[in-house]
Amino acid sequence: MCEERYLSLDLESTPRLGYRLTCTDPERRRRFARALRLAVKLANDAAQKLTTSPVDKNISRLFVFFFGTTPEYWVSWAKMTAGALVAHRFKTAARELAGARRVTYTCEAGVTGHCGAGTNAVTSGPVSVRLCDGFWINGGRDRTEAQMAGTLLHEGLHAVYRALFSHAERRGVPRPRIAECRRDNTRCFHAFALRAAGYGADRYLIPQCRRSAAQCTTRR
Repeated sequence: MCEERYLSLDLESTPRLGYRLTCTDPERRRRFARALRLAVKLANDAAQKLTTSPVDKNISRLFVFFFGTTPEYWVSWAKMTAGALVAHRFKTAARELAGARRVTYTCEAGVTGHCGAGTNAVTSGPVSVRLCDGFWINGGRDRTEAQMAGTLLHEGLHAVYRALFSHAERRGVPRPRIAECRRDNTRCFHAFALRAAGYGADRYLIPQCRRSAAQCTTRR
């Protein structure tokens, strides 16, 4: 039997971290709280590294690898550099994950209408995320805190930028009629944040990121 409770957790970057979690297992609740705290830190740290002048050479190299341009590349419609635009999106996600919106995380067991085999999590609304079995366990082993944090950051971007960050469609137009661009691909943000923080590469995320368009042909 699950119970929804309001939880809070002190953070370095924000005074309170608010969310709702629908599973009662104490160990999973503890793991989730630590992973969410790390997700906020990953996003804030990535943003900070991209707004430092000059951008560190290793961070610049990672940016080119994941986003297809240099951080200094000028995005005319946004009137800012690509690095500043990506940093802005990271900071927005961090703020929302840290409690600007009260998100309900629903723990689901087995294959359900939302959770398919091998699925980690699914964003089902601006304040609703489904945590599937794959969020907690992969290949019979507990996922690491960094892996879980990366997933929460990934889903946080989907929740904040629902019209933009979607693997299935963009602003109501199905893919691939509008190609997914790396600057609106949550997998690229997810992988970059982990690598920028010194965590290992994700073998699934990298090809899913790099197969998307490096250059955005429309405003995004």
